[in-house]
Amino acid sequence: MSWHKMNNIELNGYHYNAVVNACATIGKCVEWRRALQFCCEMTHSDVEMDTVTFNSGITACQNGFQWTKALQLLMVAAQRKVEASTITYSTAMSACKNSGLWKMQLLLLAVMMQHQVQDDTVALSTAISAYEKACEWKQALHLASAMQRGHV
Repeated sequence: MSWHKMNNIELNGYHYNAVVNACATIGKCVEWRRALQFCCEMTHSDVEMDTVTFNSGITACQNGFQWTKALQLLMVAAQRKVEASTITYSTAMSACKNSGLWKMQLLLLAVMMQHQVQDDTVALSTAISAYEKACEWKQALHLASAMQRGHV
């Protein structure tokens, strides 16, 4: 049983998000399990998970080199109809990058664009890196020049 339940303390979404975010940013590789534990706890309570929850959870997975868990959280967000943000996709792409999964990075970029989520430098730089790993230098150059022109 969690400490807050033993002490009859009711947590709301802000509390959970703060704890998940702290787990994502403190202790790096060690605390991803705790972040996921709190995310799981939220799914079994009446506390609503939001974009911040998923971003923090995916960040914890990225820092813990847990790309599969990061993608699972992304899927749970979609199932719960929580809108994924640029940060959500960029962080999931980075989690895949950390594990050398360049195909998954490009797939996530395609999904991000399909859902018309605004891209950013992090997402596009991660995609360029993926094209590099795939020896698709023409695609990398095309994306880089489109970034310079402001077309992406």
